[in-house]
Amino acid sequence: YIKNVPVEEIKLIVKNTVSNFLNLTQRQQEKLLDVCELMAKSFAASYSQINVVETEYAFKMFLDDYLITGSIDLLYKDKNDEYVILDYKTDKEINPEIYYGQQSCYRKAVSEMYNIPVEKIKTYLYYTRFDKTVDISQNTLQNPDLFVGYTGQAATPESILFLHNGLHFDIVIDKSSAIGAQDPAGIKDIIMEAA
Repeated sequence: YIKNVPVEEIKLIVKNTVSNFLNLTQRQQEKLLDVCELMAKSFAASYSQINVVETEYAFKMFLDDYLITGSIDLLYKDKNDEYVILDYKTDKEINPEIYYGQQSCYRKAVSEMYNIPVEKIKTYLYYTRFDKTVDISQNTLQNPDLFVGYTGQAATPESILFLHNGLHFDIVIDKSSAIGAQDPAGIKDIIMEAA
C-alpha cells in the first residue's frame, strides 16, 4: 500500500513511467508529474488515517432478477471505524450525479458482503484531475432493493427503473430535451406503472 512507500519513491516510479512509456511533450510530462506528486502526497496523508479493507474489489450480486457486476476501487474503514467506498474518477469535469446509481449498487453490495446497514456506509468520489473528493453518501439510494436496472451506460444512463410497492417507475434522463436541460440531473420524465 502507498502508506508504506515514501513519496519520493512514488515520484521516481511515476517519472520513470511517464518518460519511458508515454509519448508526451516535456511540458505535458512536467504537468503530469506535478499532478501525480500532488496525488501521491494526498494519498500518503489519507492512507495513514484509514484501514484498507479491499482494493479493486470485483463483485457480482443479484438484485431482483438481474445480475449486477462491479469493481470497487477502494473500501476502507475510517478513523471512526465506519465503512467508506472510494471510487476514483478521471472525468474531465466534476459531475457526481451520473454516478449515483452505480454507487447505490456498490453500497448494496458492501452492505450484503459485510452484513451492515446501507446507511452506515459512506460513498465518496475522488476526481483525480482535480484532487477533489465529493461525498455522495446522501445522494445514493437509501434502499437499493428498489433499484431494478438502467438503460444506456452505467455512468450516463438514459433511464433508471425502480420497483416500489409492486409498481415500476422509470426515470427518463435526457439533458438535451427542453425539460431535462432545466434539471440538474437531466431528468426529462418519470413514467409510473398504473395499479
